[in-house]
Amino acid sequence: MLVELSIRNFILIDRLDLSFNDGLTVLSGETGAGKSILLDALSLAIGGRGDTALIRQKKDQAVVTASFEIKNHEVLVSFLKEIEVDFKEIEQDGLILRRVLKKEGSSRAFLNDRPISVSTLRGIGELLVEVQGQFDAHGLMLPSSHEQFLDLFANHSSLLKEVEEKFLYWENSKNRFESAKLELKQSAEEQEFLEFSLNELEALSIKDGEEEELAELRSSLTNAEKNVELINSSIEFLAGEKGAGSILSNVQRSLDRVSIKIPSVLEAIDRAIVELNESEHALAKIANEINSDEMRLEEVEVRLAEIRSLARKHGVPSIKLAELAEEIRRKLGKIKLGGNRLRDLEEEVIKSKEGFQHLANKLSESRKKHGKFLQNAVSSELPELKLDKATFVVQCTAADESNWNIYGFDEIQFLISTNQGNAPGPLNKIASGGERSRLLLALRAALATTDPVPTLIFDEVDAGVGGAVSSAVGKRLKKLGFNQQILVVTHSPQVAALGKHHWKISKSDELEPKTIATHLGKNERVEEIGRMLSGEKITAEARSAARKLMEE
Repeated sequence: MLVELSIRNFILIDRLDLSFNDGLTVLSGETGAGKSILLDALSLAIGGRGDTALIRQKKDQAVVTASFEIKNHEVLVSFLKEIEVDFKEIEQDGLILRRVLKKEGSSRAFLNDRPISVSTLRGIGELLVEVQGQFDAHGLMLPSSHEQFLDLFANHSSLLKEVEEKFLYWENSKNRFESAKLELKQSAEEQEFLEFSLNELEALSIKDGEEEELAELRSSLTNAEKNVELINSSIEFLAGEKGAGSILSNVQRSLDRVSIKIPSVLEAIDRAIVELNESEHALAKIANEINSDEMRLEEVEVRLAEIRSLARKHGVPSIKLAELAEEIRRKLGKIKLGGNRLRDLEEEVIKSKEGFQHLANKLSESRKKHGKFLQNAVSSELPELKLDKATFVVQCTAADESNWNIYGFDEIQFLISTNQGNAPGPLNKIASGGERSRLLLALRAALATTDPVPTLIFDEVDAGVGGAVSSAVGKRLKKLGFNQQILVVTHSPQVAALGKHHWKISKSDELEPKTIATHLGKNERVEEIGRMLSGEKITAEARSAARKLMEE
């Protein structure tokens, strides 16, 4: 529960510290004193919208700190675990939320002096305090709040989580099926082109590194004529009239006429002549082979042109053509298997829908069952709130499939008839403002033992009612205080008289007015409730009436 609210430099508040206890706490005061400012400050501390207009004039920043005592709050335990905060420490030392709003527009949030995001602050705040939030008189006009009311009453949190998981799985299955169907359609349209392309690639049968080898071969073949000329020139140097062979033959003949026998030299010359002849024949053979490769050059040129043309066509380097062929084979394989995969995905959609429907139907049956319990529980509260002629109905109908969602397929609506004999109708068309406020209290009473939010704040929930009805509202608020901490901003003396604790909110008469909060003792409460009864001048009769109200 909320144990302390510390406010600094917030609108009309210079410095204000309020402490709170369990049960029903009343905040009263004249119009314009600043009661709503206190709620705005608390709202800021628990993640509400920040605005520089909230900072007190001539001040650089506003700071609001809300301290809580936490016990047995499983939902909060799960939330804190997600943000890696030790709940045992929180449970032992308390939880402190602080919001700092600076004049330049920045806003900072803290959890026990640990910086957190404003969204995290808001998430924690929603688990701790409800200031006539989603279930206030305006929220009662929205069917979505009716569904939340019923699910809270029926304690459907676990079942709702299962339904959400099944719905999201069904949605994902549908998305996968539609994507696969579109992909298959696009692939089928592409199939003819893929098959033609693959045939081209397979017909060409490109080998790894082939283009590089062909380029080198083409370079070699392109230089063939020059190579033949050089080889022929070399042959001429070896075997021509003035070549090395002719010179050696002349040397041999000269040495044969020498009278001195020099066999070693003659043998060497013989060998040289033989090797020269062999070299001549080898070169002549190479020259002939080069001449015969002219047709090979043409083949290489054609092959290179085909490879490079196909690479340009597909927009890839030539060395990637083999990979491209494999990729096309995979695509064609997927197309052939696509029909089977699509049937599998379609079957998955059907099964996932059935899974969702099974749990959603289970949730729907439970809602119908607990809807009757809630209907009876609220109806039993209505006489006490002077709505004994009213009829409250919980209507549960099936929504169109297009409106199914993570909460199932029900449309929940609360209907009311305030006069006997009239058919129940929508709250916003049948119930007045005062009746809606009392209906809110009746719903809150029905949820008293199941609502996880420890602190409820009602801002003038008694507006539009008076006399005996105000007294009935006050009694219900007091009764709610047995299970939850209740704070109520009120102008009703009947409600104020039933408070366990009472704060009077007033405004100072200084040049720069300040909002002041005073905790009232018994005698001071008599004076304040007397003022609420009689106005500015408190009479003895008003004091007597105030005491009587406080004794009830």
